[in-house]
Amino acid sequence: MPREKDQSMDGVIEQAAGFGYKCGWLAIRSSDPNDVIARLGIREARMTPWREGIESAYEGHDARVVYVTPAIDGWVLVAGTSLFSAVGDLAEDQAKLPAFVASLSASLGTVVQYFATQRVSEAHAWILADKGRLIRAFSVGEGEVAFDQGDRTPAEKELGEWQGDEVDEEMVLRVAARWSLNPSTLEQKRLPRGWLGTYRP
Repeated sequence: MPREKDQSMDGVIEQAAGFGYKCGWLAIRSSDPNDVIARLGIREARMTPWREGIESAYEGHDARVVYVTPAIDGWVLVAGTSLFSAVGDLAEDQAKLPAFVASLSASLGTVVQYFATQRVSEAHAWILADKGRLIRAFSVGEGEVAFDQGDRTPAEKELGEWQGDEVDEEMVLRVAARWSLNPSTLEQKRLPRGWLGTYRP
């Protein structure tokens, strides 16, 4: 069968790749990934097949490699293990993350969400900001709550009654699904290719 076409640069629609486990990502409310790339200052961005891009984003911790998705239901995702250390080591310097996300949302003028999950150290986080206003920030590492700011959102309440030491990677993905998108389900979609680049906040 011939490939379907879209209006992206190379016209290719292909099987997307899922991510989320042992990864960090931003969800940015936007319909323009090129604008997100430019305003975040992502360098050397090149259109890359989904599977290659996601694999590189997982392997590119030291190189600050990220994969930027096309707009999906009004959201552009920026993914990479490098986002664990966007402002320092996730396990040791988490206190800076809420301000980092709020600053991004102010500069972009839109909703920005941050998610991270790492089962080895049981470090998990979700943060929500809108146009510079921090709405919600929660993070736990090795069973200890690093920060818990703002009221629990309806999405979190839908998870039932829970304590910080009960949070795991599945809960992060469930919050992501309710706030924006669960990236682990993207492999079920056919989408235009995204962009691989380097991001140094």
